[in-house]
Amino acid sequence: MDSQLIAALLGGTGVATGGLIAGAFSLLKGRQESASQERKHQLEEGSRHRDVRRDIYAQFLRKAGQVSELEAKRLHDADQRVTLREISRAGNVEHKEYADKYASPLGDAMGELIGLAFLVELEGPVSLVPLAQSVVVVHKEVQDIIQKNRADHGPGVGDVYRQELQDAETARVLRERDFIQAARNTLQPEN
Repeated sequence: MDSQLIAALLGGTGVATGGLIAGAFSLLKGRQESASQERKHQLEEGSRHRDVRRDIYAQFLRKAGQVSELEAKRLHDADQRVTLREISRAGNVEHKEYADKYASPLGDAMGELIGLAFLVELEGPVSLVPLAQSVVVVHKEVQDIIQKNRADHGPGVGDVYRQELQDAETARVLRERDFIQAARNTLQPEN
């Protein structure tokens, strides 16, 4: 009986041990599958967030390009001055009123650019926020120079403002390049 008892105990212990081992493997496999699903979810969420960021960054840069185009048109449009002093052939000074047909679209585009800069701030990362803001600021500086030029010179670029405008345009290009590079780095998938 002792041998039967020992055999029964060993058999029962073997069954229990086998059950524990099988249960442990099942638990590990379940955890592995859960971790795998979590990782897959995180990758999908990261991809979705990158897509949202990419769209916002692209909209921001497209709007900055539109603002640049409107700034150039406003600078060179012959009818863009609000008041232009003209000296007639008889020597009389005449003040003529002109419509500033690019002021409103430029103001609207600038407002949209500011709004998109806020979206960049919301979507992040934080490192892009000052770069987006600097793009907005440099566009404002270009517009201020154009406004001063318009008041003093009229259409085209007066000699007084030529270098100042070139410097501001160079700064604008550099700020936009900085933003593009930082956005590109942000959008790189994590490995």
